[in-house]
Parts: sequence; C-alpha cells; structure tokens
Amino acid sequence: MPPELKDKIPDLSDLKNNFREFKDVQLPIDILLLTVKDIEFQSCYFYLKDVFQSYEKDLGYVYFGEMGEVGNAKLKVALFKCSAKPGGALLAVMNTVRKLRPKAVFCVGCCGALHRDMTNLGDVIVSAKLTTFAQRLVTNQGVHPCGFSVPVSNDIGKIIQYASCGWKAPLKNPEERGSVKVHTDGEFLSGPEEIDSEERWRELVKLYPNAIAIEKDGEGVFSAAQDLRMEWVVIKGISNYVDGTASFTEKWEPFASAMAASVVNNILRTPVVFKEWAHYKSSDTARAQNEAQASARFNAEEGNGGSWDNTLGSLLQSLTSESGQVNLKGRVICYRADGRFRGFQLEYLGVAWDVESGTSVKARHYKSRQGAIEHAVKQLIDELKAKGILS
Repeated sequence: MPPELKDKIPDLSDLKNNFREFKDVQLPIDILLLTVKDIEFQSCYFYLKDVFQSYEKDLGYVYFGEMGEVGNAKLKVALFKCSAKPGGALLAVMNTVRKLRPKAVFCVGCCGALHRDMTNLGDVIVSAKLTTFAQRLVTNQGVHPCGFSVPVSNDIGKIIQYASCGWKAPLKNPEERGSVKVHTDGEFLSGPEEIDSEERWRELVKLYPNAIAIEKDGEGVFSAAQDLRMEWVVIKGISNYVDGTASFTEKWEPFASAMAASVVNNILRTPVVFKEWAHYKSSDTARAQNEAQASARFNAEEGNGGSWDNTLGSLLQSLTSESGQVNLKGRVICYRADGRFRGFQLEYLGVAWDVESGTSVKARHYKSRQGAIEHAVKQLIDELKAKGILS
C-alpha cells in the first residue's frame, strides 16, 4: 500500500465550474501542463489557484489558473487533458501551443519502471533524456533499435537538476518522506505500447540498459515541441513495474500522479525564473520576421563578399516557419513542410520551388519540419546551380 497523502486529491466532482469565454482569457500563458488520465489531471488541478474553465472550438475544455509561491508574480498556467489514443499527445501539443502560446510544456502523470533495484514505487522521474523504442530493425542477427534519443530542451535542462531542492513529498506522515525520491537524471523510454510482460520487459532492458522508466506520451510531446521550437519536459511518478506485475500495484497510480504534480509545483514555485523565457510565436508572426531576416542576412553577407557556404548556412537557419518564401539573388524561393503519420511516427515532407523557372524538389522522411524545409531548399539551390540558373 502507498503511504497516505497529506491532502486529498480532488475528485472530478470537486472541480470548480467557474467559466469564462475564451475571448476573455488573458493570453499568452506561461506554462502548459499536459495530462492524459483523469487522476493525472486531478493531481495537477490541486496546485492551481484562482481556477476557471474555458472552451475553445479547436481545443475543447481547458482549465486555467496560477502557480508560484515565491514573490508577488504568478505564472499563468493552462491544464489540459489529451486523448490517450496514438498521436493524442502530439496533436494536443500542436493545437494548444498555437492557441495558448506558452513558454514551456510539462507532460505530467504516471509511468512504469524498468529496474526494481534503481527505483521504488512512487518515485518521480524527470526526463533528462527521452528515447523512442517502437522503431526497430529485425534481422537474422537480432533486433536493432532504430529510434532516436534526445536530451530535454535547453532551458528546462538547466533547472530540472534542482527539481528536488526544497521538495518535500506531500505525505501525512513526515517520517515517510525519505521513501520517495526524485530522479533528475532519468532516461525515459517512450512509445505506443502499454507494456506489462516479463518477456518484453527483459527485451527492453537488454536493448536500453540506461533507461529507468517507460511511458507513452513523451514521444508525441517531444516531436511537437521540437517542431514548434518549444521548451518541454516529461515528469512522471512510478505507479508500476512493467515486468508483468502491474495488476498488483494499481493503487499506486493516484500516489504516483500526486508525487509528480508536487514536483512540478516545486519547479514552478519561483515565477521569476521563467520571466525571460520566450513565449511561442504564432506562425504568421514568425513567418514575416523570418522571411525578412533571411533575405536581409543573405543579401548583406553576399554584399560583403561572404562565401556561398556561409550565406547559404545563414539562409537555411532562418527558415523556421512552416511555409513561406525568401528572396535569393533576385529569385523568389517558396517552401513548405507537411506532416503525416507513418505508422505511429510523424514524418515531414519538405517542398521547395523556384517561382520563375517552376523548378521544384521534395525532401522526404524527416523527423522535424525544420529539417525537411532546410533539405528541400538546399536541394533546390543545388539543382538551380546545376542548371546554370544560379551561379
């Protein structure tokens, strides 16, 4: 049995029905808390102050409130529960970030553990690294992982190592606090499988010996956040082990969710830390800025005698919107990237074309929109040079 919590997690019936029309919500927000299960949502809700509910056609219901304990300033926080279906987290982050324009996305909830000797039920894992495991190559020689492994985003990475500083597990009996630990250097496995099998557990431990926990939503959160150039992190409490024993630890899910939410509250307790973090910029605003900056930088470097490699590099780094155009030596180059699912993996197709000549190219199977666009534009420039259109 898990230790008794200091405070009761609110039931869904306890949630306040204070409602504001979406047009009256003060945007942008500072932090987006993303959950999947009801108990994860309820655990985060407990820490929100001045809570109200709103509705937006493309998002559905969203809860808004404030967090922060140090100083007079407060963080404007949105709490959102997304679909548990494959791709649910990715689509939720894409939609909510564009509408609410937060500074960072926190994926909060519960997860499964891979090592009994390294973690205990109720411990909280903070994603210093996230690794996808669904992609793999199966040959006669065995199974070879083909996923990607990424560290947490830059600004978040600087603060999560202090996530447990000053944190006290919210337990009724203070003497039990030492039984719950926060792992700030954890590696999460993330993928579409709900795993509770000793055979599959042994396979994953062998393939990914450094991972300590596994969950389903982080891959989508990372993919969307990377595409949107957002700060992101996954913070989850251990509610079970994935070695075929999950049915024996079902009562740990509320406890694990509560621990994770309390760690998030500890990270957000000092709002001034996030004061200079940038809000997400809408694509329209970013597009106008990036197109102007790209053309201006390219023309300036060309006029100063800069090398083709340097000017091309500057141009490609400036193409951060999902579609648009740039002026390249008097030619109008248009570009766009389209996302599509290939199995459970979101991939991007980049397209670039020269308006005057009609020459176009496509760059396929990229994990980020930025990568697809950069490669499409570079391939187009190479083709225009090969045809003698660009020198």
